Amino acid sequence: MASLGQEFNVADLPENTGFLSIEPGWYTVTIDSADVKPTKSGTGMSTGYKINGPTNAGRLIFGFINLTNANSECERIGRGDLGALSRAVGIAKINDSDQLLGKSLEIQVTKEKDSSQYADENGFRNNIKSYRALKGVSLGDSPTEKAPSGVKPPWA
Repeated sequence: MASLGQEFNVADLPENTGFLSIEPGWYTVTIDSADVKPTKSGTGMSTGYKINGPTNAGRLIFGFINLTNANSECERIGRGDLGALSRAVGIAKINDSDQLLGKSLEIQVTKEKDSSQYADENGFRNNIKSYRALKGVSLGDSPTEKAPSGVKPPWA
């Protein structure tokens, strides 16, 4: 059990109004989180993006990239997404998900009908379809951290 640090009177707390997916389009974002996680069929990277604009500033959107997968097509698509994301933020070589943190780019968001737990209250969810660099960013613009000799990334 963990203390909340203070006592809350539930009558004083606002009602949770749920959430709605955002409209499809291109959004300028900053990568807020990137964590490598095991999956049923391999490993993947969960990514969180904080929207800067042009609308929905401050909202968060999440994505997932397969890094390794028993299904070679899933792995091929995931590796393509990792390449597109890395190029969009100017990283030529990546060996740690932390290299992505704080980087800004544009993502193309879609809105699809969904009945899973990830759907909003109207039965839609957002997906990240594409990545592109902000104007003026090119491959190699982002300094990369050099991995210690002999250290492999978690998905290798």
